[in-house]
Parts: sequence; structure tokens; C-alpha cells
Amino acid sequence: MAEYADRKEVKHFSALVHNAQIAGNGYNLSVSSYVETEDTRPEIDIRELNERIRRIVAHENELRTETKLSKNLKPKHYEQIARAN
Repeated sequence: MAEYADRKEVKHFSALVHNAQIAGNGYNLSVSSYVETEDTRPEIDIRELNERIRRIVAHENELRTETKLSKNLKPKHYEQIARAN
């Protein structure tokens, strides 16, 4: 309340607005028309993000290769054994 009583302008919180500006804004008294909201989204390091994605894709490719190799290691009669059980 001190900001109001002291008529202080605080970034992302309050603004001192002249009547002419309010009139020019169609007498809109919405706070968001005069006070910019603070951007609280976390900053993202795009280089770090791209490096993480590169490592994930490389790991996925390794797993795919291992899966293909393990399928090739099954004995030829594996399918017959599996069906018999």
C-alpha cells in the first residue's frame, strides 16, 4: 500500500498514468494496460539444449544398433523353439 500512498512507480507492479493517457486508452482502467508483467520464464541456453539433444539422439542410435545386433544373434531355430514352448 505504500506505493499507492507515496505515488511510487514500481516496475512490473505499479504505474503513474496521466488522465490524458487513460482517455487515449478509451478509459480502460485495466492494470495490464499500463503495467508490463514480469517475464518469469527460465532462460534457456540453446547451445546446451542442442548438445543434450545431440547426446540423446546418439544414445538412441546406439540402442537401435544394439537391438538390431541382438536380433541377428538369435539361433536360426529360435523361432521353432519359441513356438514349441
